[in-house]
Amino acid sequence: MIERPWSRHLGAGLAACLLVLVAGLRLAHADAPVPIGYVEITDDPRYDDKWAYASLLLAPGGRPVAVAELALDDININGHAFNLQFALQKAEAPDAKGMIAAIQKLVQDANVHLFLIDASDAILAEVSKALRDAPVLLLNVSAESDALRAESCQPNLLHTIPSYAMRMDALAEFLVAKKWRQVLV
Repeated sequence: MIERPWSRHLGAGLAACLLVLVAGLRLAHADAPVPIGYVEITDDPRYDDKWAYASLLLAPGGRPVAVAELALDDININGHAFNLQFALQKAEAPDAKGMIAAIQKLVQDANVHLFLIDASDAILAEVSKALRDAPVLLLNVSAESDALRAESCQPNLLHTIPSYAMRMDALAEFLVAKKWRQVLV
């Protein structure tokens, strides 16, 4: 499947907006900035440049952290009216165990309970399962696996990016709406 970097960025932006809404309801009159965690995998191979014939970059873009930062900057501008500010606490980990430890450290040290998670399907499934009973809300910003929404579903994990099945459903609905009956798939 062809990767769509814009979808990861869109997911991070939507996740940041959702976090702002949740945190705003929870801490409507807090004086300190509301901490929001962003945890990613160090040297994630999903973000390695993929080159094709004639030196064309197949999947331009980068990590979704830049979009999360931009979304929080935009929201902080409006947050002044409500005396509400947000701060992004970033962390990196080499694997699932490191990610779990980084999240637990942010919960203990910085009182972070809302996290944007940028990890592969397998790592995200392991992290959400391990932190199932922890006081955290994890938002998936990049894993598109259908399994994360089915057999690996956890109550502390929300998704801001569509799964592969959701994309195929949207494509099928578009084709039906356009009345395109003969389509090469």
